[in-house]
Amino acid sequence: MGENIMWFHAALATAVMTLAVTPACAAKITVSQYGRLVATLPWAVALQKNMFKEAGLDIDGITAGAGGGTSLRNMLAGELPYAELATSAAIAGSLAGVELKALASSSNHIGELSWAAKPDAGINSINDLVGKKVAYTNPRSITEMVIRTALKQEGLAGKVDILPLGGLGPALTALAQGAVAAAPLNDPALTVTPDKGVRGEEFGDPAQDTQGPSPGGRVRLQQPRGGGAHLC
Repeated sequence: MGENIMWFHAALATAVMTLAVTPACAAKITVSQYGRLVATLPWAVALQKNMFKEAGLDIDGITAGAGGGTSLRNMLAGELPYAELATSAAIAGSLAGVELKALASSSNHIGELSWAAKPDAGINSINDLVGKKVAYTNPRSITEMVIRTALKQEGLAGKVDILPLGGLGPALTALAQGAVAAAPLNDPALTVTPDKGVRGEEFGDPAQDTQGPSPGGRVRLQQPRGGGAHLC
């Protein structure tokens, strides 16, 4: 909890410096999967408790991305060149020539991320997905990276049809309608909707993923006003 408070105050300080060189008007911060991931909850608390105003920030809302490159595009289209998004999307953007700088890591694990299947589908492990369709959110998202990595580690690459469905909500809708055999499911939805007729299969060991920033986490980005593209 102490570390979360520290990085959130650091994020506010960075946003203050960023807004100092942007137009003097209310702005929105881009946060990927805002309201759908536990890692985004500090932003909701900040809005409710007026922490932005207390820090001298004129921020009137948060723009939520649907995962992958959607949040990066939202940041580029917005007035505030600052965002929280998937590490994989940040790396892809940097490699594509977008001027980016990583400022902090707000999450360095994927411990709450699972793939859900209907309990009557006969799917008890990742190996049961062979020949079936599996959803992820968007290209260059954490969910794409995790499902591809998990399938590769089990020797199942190319044996499962993985599909980008535009977000966590659409993926779960496709699962409920039988369009896919499994879909990503995470907290808070994983905890607050235990009666929706799904079962989760966790990919990866959270205990091996908590010692530092990893591609499975989220980073806070700033788009520099000048200079070369860099991601650190």
